[in-house]
Amino acid sequence: LPGIYAWNNYIGYTLLIQGEPEAARVRFRKRMEEYPNTAIGQTGRLGLSYLMEGKYEEAVSSFNNAVGLSRKNKNIELEIFSRMNLGKILFVQKKYEESVNEFEEVERLSWGIFDEKFNPIPVFSHYWKGLALVKKGDFAGAKSQATRLKDLIEQGNYDKLHLDFYYLLLGRIEVAQQKGPAAQEALDKLSSWTQMV
Repeated sequence: LPGIYAWNNYIGYTLLIQGEPEAARVRFRKRMEEYPNTAIGQTGRLGLSYLMEGKYEEAVSSFNNAVGLSRKNKNIELEIFSRMNLGKILFVQKKYEESVNEFEEVERLSWGIFDEKFNPIPVFSHYWKGLALVKKGDFAGAKSQATRLKDLIEQGNYDKLHLDFYYLLLGRIEVAQQKGPAAQEALDKLSSWTQMV
């Protein structure tokens, strides 16, 4: 049974990649009907299909449903996943304050499931909050997020590759302020791994 379930999800994702989001949604909805305990994940997959199609309102609705189902079922991991995607969609929609709020909630929730010694969620949370603040023109707030991100990585049990999030955010801040040389200086500090991508 798990193999069939995984196979059907694979087909759904394959349909998405092939540019057939409605066919993928049919597959994801069918999974929800057959396996009601997977509704949270399938609702999130529906959201991703709408996002890939550029149907942001439908994507927001799907991820809000996934958040509600996650809370109802006390599934913090899937709530974090759903809220992270919701925050990114709100960012794309230029709803920066709402995006920041989602990432703050993501970070708050993450401390309930991760050990204090290592929690990767705040790295992503500070990065995305910083990007949203850049778009709002709040460069001081964005720099504050960058500083918190750097401090978190340097003082915690994180691989130094995580500093790339700091340098990328710093580069965005400088570009937005039309400080090309400062942006280049930040980007020059990226790991060779990130520079290859």
